Amino acid sequence: MTGSVRMKNPAMLITDIDNTLYDFPAYYEAGLRAAIEEILNTFDADIDTVIAWLRDIYARHGSIEYPFAIEELPPARNFGLDRRHQFVQRTLRAFWTAATAQLELYPTVQFALRELHRQGVPVIAYTDAPIHEATRRLSQLGVSRYLTGIVARAWFRKRPMATFVLCLQDLPGFSRPSRRLEIVWRIPSSERKPSVAVYQRIANAFDMLPSRVTVVGDSIPRDLVPAMDAGMNAVWARYGIRDIEPYQKLGPPPASLQVTHTVARVSDKAH
Repeated sequence: MTGSVRMKNPAMLITDIDNTLYDFPAYYEAGLRAAIEEILNTFDADIDTVIAWLRDIYARHGSIEYPFAIEELPPARNFGLDRRHQFVQRTLRAFWTAATAQLELYPTVQFALRELHRQGVPVIAYTDAPIHEATRRLSQLGVSRYLTGIVARAWFRKRPMATFVLCLQDLPGFSRPSRRLEIVWRIPSSERKPSVAVYQRIANAFDMLPSRVTVVGDSIPRDLVPAMDAGMNAVWARYGIRDIEPYQKLGPPPASLQVTHTVARVSDKAH
């Protein structure tokens, strides 16, 4: 939300979180490297084998953010319960410690969110991330207090009892959505972005005209096109795109799309 973008008197902000509020790849890559190193130190396996194990588990659960993948590693199943518990805890702690060392807000995000909160503008975080993964990152970043609601992917289906070791609340940094939030929606995979309907439901929940809603996101097709289709204002967080080439191949962005190379200064017009 940095830079010189001026939004059209937003009465509500809906913001993506990954690569809009912070650099998700930097967070995830650091954590994954640390977790893989811990796995390699525990098992007699090469890195390609470990990556293949993880890819298979993530594919089965439909997300690279499935936090209990470590429980399902094939060689971990041969451990006794206590040893498996220690290994899983150690590896998840290694992921979280390394990942959060890289987890920081883009410049002026906190200022913008604080100003919107001060001015009474509802701010809804809308993400495809699993809800408890989203909430622990937002809590770690210290911005949960500025949010009015969160809309995120429903948590994963029940885990296999044969490999079950940790409970959800055992995850490092675990945080429940705050009770003060006006909406906490867990959306099914069938309603993942892009979804015009989810934007419309958020606006309706606050009796908000679409023209008074501004959506900020790093993905034009997943965040912003459905927002514009819903009649909302859209701001492209171009700064969150590491590889701009695929977007250049699509041609120029829609004429009605505002573009910011830093973090949009939404508070300037939020009156």
